[in-house]
Amino acid sequence: MFLDIKFNSIAIVLLFLFSITYLAKQRFNQRKYILIFSLLFFFNLLHVYNERFDFIVLESNLSYLIFPLIFFLKPIVNRRSFELILKSFLYCSIAMFLVLLFNAIYIQFFSIGNFYEINWFLFSYHDFVKIINIEPVYASIFAGFSVFISFYFFRNTNKNYFLIFIVILLLFQVMLTSRTPLVATFLILIISIFQTYSFKKSMLLMLLSLIIMMILVSLHSVSRNRLLSTFYGMQSDTKLSKNWGEDSGKLSDRTLKWDSSLEVIKRNPIIGVGAIQMKDSLVREYKKNNYLIGAQKRFDPHNQYLTETLSNGVFSGIALILLLLVPYILALRAKYILYSSFVLLIVFSLFTESVLYRQKGLVFYCFFNALFFSFYFLKSDKRLRLNNR
Repeated sequence: MFLDIKFNSIAIVLLFLFSITYLAKQRFNQRKYILIFSLLFFFNLLHVYNERFDFIVLESNLSYLIFPLIFFLKPIVNRRSFELILKSFLYCSIAMFLVLLFNAIYIQFFSIGNFYEINWFLFSYHDFVKIINIEPVYASIFAGFSVFISFYFFRNTNKNYFLIFIVILLLFQVMLTSRTPLVATFLILIISIFQTYSFKKSMLLMLLSLIIMMILVSLHSVSRNRLLSTFYGMQSDTKLSKNWGEDSGKLSDRTLKWDSSLEVIKRNPIIGVGAIQMKDSLVREYKKNNYLIGAQKRFDPHNQYLTETLSNGVFSGIALILLLLVPYILALRAKYILYSSFVLLIVFSLFTESVLYRQKGLVFYCFFNALFFSFYFLKSDKRLRLNNR
């Protein structure tokens, strides 16, 4: 999470070359799974030749192919290795929060030197994560997933410090003020509680969780105001309406982007416009609808389902839905709570952000999705699967 994106790119290409070399030497029975999980990679190849060969588009989408190749060719069957990966991610998330918190405290009290009035924006959203150059939505998704990891270890070990981790990570999400991952994490955590414990105990834990969340949100003014603005923002946004025409006051910012995206999709439903031309097509639509801010900022659809359909056509959009739906149904039926929670967090997050449009989101999803699927479903020993929920 702390490394420059260029290191990810180099690592992905090297892993791809290694996997191809390994594949040539092995006989394996997981071809169908690799094909299903890598469908979006092949859809993205439709437009890789668009005026020029775009290596960046090709390389960034290798994650759809590379991680299924790695984990499906040689699935992880050792629970210790699996949990070591999870703990490493969990501890990195907590470390990231502490780094950001101490940085904000230093700026507030030592750099600015204000001991009397807290500047809550230093502890919120973009200002809070600026030092590590990551968008708040990605940090919030990472923190939300770490909440589920903490709950997984608490269920299996009954060690109370994992509950402390959950509270810390929820505080992290509140400070990031990215609304969709925050709300999704809380709702999925409640669902996981009801899947794990008796109804009576689940109700008590839900009430306790609700009280903790209300306290955290109420203490952080910026997060509280952003959550409240969600309800009013869907009704009216005067700032945006000035750039959208006389009748646009009842539409939110994202609704404007979604409407423009749908108009472009209607004109290019089968193969889309390509990832390279997507923003240019949207800018033309924004200008047509007098959405000046969107045209100036070159906004993407802020919805991964629309982004995928807009870029590569309706069949690619369907492939994305299947890529999420199939693992979720399998995990739900098998009662793999951590896996189903992970997929559900991604499903909700994709509604308001194009999470897989950037490499940090794509690598995160593809890595853990392939890891979970290989660990839970590609083992030959059924007893191992049942003991690792």
